[in-house]
Amino acid sequence: MLPHPYSTIFPSATGVDYDNLFASVKKLKRLRNPVIVYQGKILDGNQRIRVCRSARVEPRFIIFEGTDAEALDMVWDLNAARRHLTASQKAMAVAKSTLLFGSGERTDLSASGQVTDELAEKIGVGRSSVYDAKKVLREGTPKEIESVETGNASVKPVAEKIRQREKQTQNGRVVDDNGTSIPANAMPYWNRKPEARNVLNQISAARGQIKKLDPNDPMWANVNLNGVEADLNSAFNRFAAAIPAYVCPYCKGVKIEGCKCCKSKGVVSKFVWSTIPKEQK
Repeated sequence: MLPHPYSTIFPSATGVDYDNLFASVKKLKRLRNPVIVYQGKILDGNQRIRVCRSARVEPRFIIFEGTDAEALDMVWDLNAARRHLTASQKAMAVAKSTLLFGSGERTDLSASGQVTDELAEKIGVGRSSVYDAKKVLREGTPKEIESVETGNASVKPVAEKIRQREKQTQNGRVVDDNGTSIPANAMPYWNRKPEARNVLNQISAARGQIKKLDPNDPMWANVNLNGVEADLNSAFNRFAAAIPAYVCPYCKGVKIEGCKCCKSKGVVSKFVWSTIPKEQK
């Protein structure tokens, strides 16, 4: 049974919260609260399903028969009060409520600013934080989105970073992360940044699917899930090193043929940049 899109609005329980839930289920041999199903998908209880599998306990289910709007309201009522969330995580939850992602495409649940304001007031976050969150969800990289959703980063600086990237293409002038104009010879590879980011998105999606698998499920008994996840993390980091970020300080993005630093691209990644001597930069 797959998670309902509404169930992904709030971040999954991790760390102490997850451990406490597991200990409770293991001790009681049952769930205190049933898993709620709506439209054939899990509306509330993704983590409870995972815990039941690990603890080898049969979960309880109930079917929600309300309207779509009522289903969304219930998700908010159940999660907003019982989760220990940062202000940025709350802002992301509001943004997700009006901007859901499905089948690889963005779909608007509600274009009403009033709905956004009502949810923001309900959970206690400012309107500007919500709009920053929408910016992150729409245009942030998978890593940027994950950093805010997990509480490891605040939404405002991440959104500002995205805005700075946008300014790099204003007035017809394309510049690198240092503000240096991209020379014509280097532009073909600079323009392939979306191609590299798409690879990262695919790896990130695969990594997300692996994390959902239960290591105690006999189906995966011959698979080292931790090893697979580590391999995907390694692949993600390797491909991230291919994303152009700076004009090559050796060939200046002009005489690119045969340049050993940028490999004849005229631009280098942040990783390559970090290995270049300061005086050359």
